[in-house]
Amino acid sequence: MDWVFAAIVSAIGFAGVGILDKIVIEKHSPSTRTFMIFAGALQLPGSLIPIAFVGFDSYSTLHILIACSSGLLTGISLQLMFMALRNQDASVVASVYQTAPVFVAIIAVIFLKENLTIWQWLAILVTVLGAVLISLKRTGAGTASVGVWFFVMIVASVFFGAGLSLTKVALDEMSFWNVFAYRGIGTAIPLMLLPITAKTAKETIMFIKNVKGLSIIIFSEGVLAFGALWFSTVAIDKGPVSLATAVMSTRPLFTVLLAALLSLTYIRILAEPLDRDSLIQRSFAVIMIVVGVSGISLL
Repeated sequence: MDWVFAAIVSAIGFAGVGILDKIVIEKHSPSTRTFMIFAGALQLPGSLIPIAFVGFDSYSTLHILIACSSGLLTGISLQLMFMALRNQDASVVASVYQTAPVFVAIIAVIFLKENLTIWQWLAILVTVLGAVLISLKRTGAGTASVGVWFFVMIVASVFFGAGLSLTKVALDEMSFWNVFAYRGIGTAIPLMLLPITAKTAKETIMFIKNVKGLSIIIFSEGVLAFGALWFSTVAIDKGPVSLATAVMSTRPLFTVLLAALLSLTYIRILAEPLDRDSLIQRSFAVIMIVVGVSGISLL
């Protein structure tokens, strides 16, 4: 399979996942914590079923821990992202979350002693400015601020970037399907275990009875997310990680388009702003993020 095709399909798939997750969290799930438990549980079948046909190979404990840790970091990042998604527009969350390559590059500089060119540092600056721009909200005093959720999304992006870095390390030593399985298991652990309380246990039982909400989350996290993750892993495995990351950075573009479509008056599934100023602001911000992330990978 061509890695460029896989990267584009992954970007579109994750855009769809983000939109559907927003709908479930906002309209169907009793709480974000309850949603996390279901999202985590749905990671397991898609990760383990293929192993029934492929089997687990013998690897060192270190390599297995690296693969699982990539999932653990991804799971924590998803928890923070879901929290932000309940309080922020899907297009904003997807765009800020996509700044992960900035932190992948910084991690490489700090821990792998890699060097970045002046153009790559400039691309990082453009990406960060784009994330700030799309997060800016006007206040009653005529000023604008990013708010606390911007920093939550940035931390989520940091964890996601660290998870991506470990995924690539694991793929250098382990087979595709084994990394995919261990990563999925690692992702499920924080999503399923950290949110559990007596309250969420009751809410989980309530949510099971919500046929519409349950159907959407099963399709989103159990089918669409599995497919998007599979394509992203193929892209990273088959192609240069920098180029694959650059192509997958187009996710915010697809999210903005889908969110705007679903916010039209005669559809109104979402309620994202469609006024001229907001559209211009978000369009410029997304372009900056995509160009910046691509520049980090390509320059």
